[in-house]
Amino acid sequence: MNPQERYRKKNLITTVIRLNKATNKELIEKLEKVANKQGYIKELIENDTCIYKKYKK
Repeated sequence: MNPQERYRKKNLITTVIRLNKATNKELIEKLEKVANKQGYIKELIENDTCIYKKYKK
C-alpha cells in the first residue's frame, strides 16, 4: 500500500448517492451545472442547519 492509499484509508470516506433520472431530474440538472459538486454539497449542509438536524444520525 502506497502512502496515498494509506492516507485515504485512514482519513477519508466515500459516500455515494443514487439519483433516479425520472424522479430526480431537477436535482441532476442542478448538479450538472455545478463545477465543484463536493464543495457545493458540503456548503449546503453546513449552511442549512434545519436540514442537517433533520437528517443527522
